[in-house]
Amino acid sequence: MVFLITSNTTDLDGNGPNITGMNDPARYNNMLSSTFEIEPNSEVAVESIKITRNGNIQLGGANNQFGVYLGADLSACGTTLALSNSAPVMTYIRNGGDVNITKSPKDLCENIRKGLLAGFGQHPNYVPTGDGKMLGPQVELLNGSALFTGFKYTFDQSVSGILTESESSASYYVHADLIRSNTDYTTATQTASGVEINRVVDDGRDSSMIGTEYPLSLADGLVEFNFSGTGYGGGDDWSVGLTRPMLNQYQSVGWNDNADFQYDEDADAWANIGAWRFVGGMDRTEFFDWEVKNVNGSLQVWQTSYTGIDVSGEKFFSKVRVNPSLTQDTKDFDTIQFNLRGDSVRIVALKGSAETLLADTQDGDEATKKNNLKPISLVTRYLHPKVRIGGTGGADVKIWVRKAVGLNINSYNYKTGVNSSYVYGGEHRRYNTPFSVNEGHDGEGKTDNYTYQSFWTHCVETGREGDCFDIEGRDWNDYSRDTDGDIEDTSVYLPMELNASDGVNLKSIIITAPDVLYSDVITREASAQNVMGFENVPTQIVPSHMTTGTSKTTLNSKVVPKMISNKSLFVRLPDLPIESYNTGKGSLSKILYHLPRFDNSGNEVGGLFFAPAQRVYIPLNNPNRLRLNNVKVELCNVDETNNNVDLVGQTIICFDIRKRD
Repeated sequence: MVFLITSNTTDLDGNGPNITGMNDPARYNNMLSSTFEIEPNSEVAVESIKITRNGNIQLGGANNQFGVYLGADLSACGTTLALSNSAPVMTYIRNGGDVNITKSPKDLCENIRKGLLAGFGQHPNYVPTGDGKMLGPQVELLNGSALFTGFKYTFDQSVSGILTESESSASYYVHADLIRSNTDYTTATQTASGVEINRVVDDGRDSSMIGTEYPLSLADGLVEFNFSGTGYGGGDDWSVGLTRPMLNQYQSVGWNDNADFQYDEDADAWANIGAWRFVGGMDRTEFFDWEVKNVNGSLQVWQTSYTGIDVSGEKFFSKVRVNPSLTQDTKDFDTIQFNLRGDSVRIVALKGSAETLLADTQDGDEATKKNNLKPISLVTRYLHPKVRIGGTGGADVKIWVRKAVGLNINSYNYKTGVNSSYVYGGEHRRYNTPFSVNEGHDGEGKTDNYTYQSFWTHCVETGREGDCFDIEGRDWNDYSRDTDGDIEDTSVYLPMELNASDGVNLKSIIITAPDVLYSDVITREASAQNVMGFENVPTQIVPSHMTTGTSKTTLNSKVVPKMISNKSLFVRLPDLPIESYNTGKGSLSKILYHLPRFDNSGNEVGGLFFAPAQRVYIPLNNPNRLRLNNVKVELCNVDETNNNVDLVGQTIICFDIRKRD
């Protein structure tokens, strides 16, 4: 009788356990220092097996949902969700919807990452950049290739140094006449100093420009509009500013199909879009979130804000003039600059390099709301430059986009798995271009392949405008009038600037079970606390990006997600002359022993020990002595493959070899 002990090794390299070659716990080859002989007519059986198994995690519609909140830590600052300018965005671990599956923790990392991408996609500075400078959220095994102890989540964001200037990258689309679509900077009139946007006399319409490819970064995103120069000027009627992305990318008078945010053209009427109501008298080219307007030679600052509830109970919104006491002559300046930092919008007028502050989110005379801009909110986190030129004039009426700084971010298609350029409007189309005039929003070309990036457009697409109403109608954006006709001076949300690493100073909070503080209504279906490793601690605050020079931070699972083993393994000796028959595969086999799902102690994952109560001996079919220089051992699936056997660490298998009776 021979007692044969076999084992892999557990050498470590710089990245944790090495599981290749001799280190592989599922297949290894023990080389012998001298030839080993087996007597004629012998047989072999498994005496005992020791393995470490990770198992799988069950995933389905009942345990795959979670929320991502980017904003102030409500538990620390003592405020409520209603006073913040954010809200949880619900997402889920990507696994094909409600179809129940089991996956190994290693394979599950990518499913969780895709869910995080969809949640963090609400903010441009948290989405991977197309140039690879920022990778976005990452998920990996907490303990590398060793025994599974949970997940390690790494979060990264674009900081003020990760920006792209439009002049060198041709990043924004220009709609010069509202009929030609997708006129790029490269085909518009462009010089080293910027891009010109002409007033088109032929059709008498306004000109409008939307930068649809690179959204402005909230970590020092910037755009400069030059309206006064030698031989040209903006004319007597123009506006420049910022707008959230629209499903209607043209924002034009001539586009009438399902415009999602518009003004009615009848001066005596309201535009009624869902529960949204807007002051009439303006065409759609006049919509701006933040706007500087030339009115009779004077600069005015306007924004679209919540302005109360009418007698029917509907919320309505209108353009509100900010800082009405502002008196600045247009002729004294040549450029308007919009600068974004964190949640703040800052608007200045320039004459050369000399700056004059027009309005700011945080500053203003007496710091009253009527003098201050609204902050950037979850609804307006994706912002694009826009120009409107009206009035009279010819080809010499022009405005130049002197500079535009945005982000080259990715847009992941969760149906196709393709990571491509940012998609303006939040939906991947069937065609590889934005809308054409002949493609209705709800008609041909709609695919429901959402990017999840623009919270506003995604809510409009999916019929969840109510989520936006709740945010837009909060106190910080309430510009309703009091009995004297002045804007009510209610409390103003004080937005956050940038952190020590020049990133957006928001808390990243993962919510994996319903949470009252962050709205148990919004988070009512959050259910991923066990899968993600936050059982009993479902609301996790990611450490702040406060280290100078780095924007990365990590969050680890607090408990080990529960695993199960849902398949059997088999011991195979591929180089010995044994014969068995695998009917599942329909062929002869070298399988010697079956490892059941549970070991001798009833465990199914972790360190497992198997010792058969009654050994089953298999003939070696050796009429002569069998000489061996090595012993090759494999643990395989029922189809005799070695993939996804979920083994880690050290494997020890002992064999009993004896002469047959």
